[in-house]
Amino acid sequence: MFIKRNIYEYDIHKANISCLLEMGEISKEQYDMLKDIPKDERSKFVAAFEKLEKGTAKDYRKFVEVALEKFKKLNDIREKNILEIAFDAIWIDKEVSNLQVTENIKFTCKRKASSILEIRKIKFYFNSVDDSFFQRGLGQKESLWFEIIKEYMRLSEIENIEILSKFINDFNEKYISKSLDEEFYQRLIPKMDNLEIIEILRENSILTKNKK
Repeated sequence: MFIKRNIYEYDIHKANISCLLEMGEISKEQYDMLKDIPKDERSKFVAAFEKLEKGTAKDYRKFVEVALEKFKKLNDIREKNILEIAFDAIWIDKEVSNLQVTENIKFTCKRKASSILEIRKIKFYFNSVDDSFFQRGLGQKESLWFEIIKEYMRLSEIENIEILSKFINDFNEKYISKSLDEEFYQRLIPKMDNLEIIEILRENSILTKNKK
């Protein structure tokens, strides 16, 4: 499903050590030592800490939930504004300014988008303001498909139905005729045939046309 909607992704800045500092589980000196090291190394420290302090790990997860609730209350975020919550990150449809929820806990706007395309559990985001594109659900995967989906989302946003339909139909013909780069014939989404993706894009373009 394609939805044209402003989307803002907020998450807790350096969530793991910021929450541990707020909880009093690490000192400010430890926080300052950890905040500038690579994220992977910081995560290893926190994982080792949680393994030794299992009660703390459980409390930490609860503390993240409390921080999110404070963030929502400070910014008058209602259920209708929320697209998704994933642990220490929240996706909402409005930009907010109250980011500091406690002395040590601060949220940051990580990414912005102007539309979202969801195929099964994979979410594709496009921002027409800066022409950026990102996805959630496929990890660090890179694919030529992303340029096709990005262009599809761009055309869907401007609602030029004729160009949109032509774009996806032309791509479909090239795909069927095997005239594309061989990378296009590798599965983009596990356990899903690429032709299903094309069909979903075609169906969405038809739905967009019918709304006009």
